[in-house]
Amino acid sequence: MRSASDEQWWSFTADADGTYVVRLAELPKNYGLAAYHPGGSTSTTNSGTADRVRTITLRAGDRMTIRVSVGTGGYSASDPYRIAVGRTT
Repeated sequence: MRSASDEQWWSFTADADGTYVVRLAELPKNYGLAAYHPGGSTSTTNSGTADRVRTITLRAGDRMTIRVSVGTGGYSASDPYRIAVGRTT
């Protein structure tokens, strides 16, 4: 993140029907996670640096867009976070 108003966007297309987990981890500061998909949207802005996790059901070919944003408590221009998407079923 480069500023207090920074947002970073990622896209993902489901390769098969199933339940997908989006995990935002290794947070250096309090960042928010939002996931936009054909079934709606879901977000979390817990305080602190605990992992953010969203579970979403997608069909093959569905596109999900993920937004990571700076929350309260500042940002870190030098410490990265980690984001991962995986299918559970």
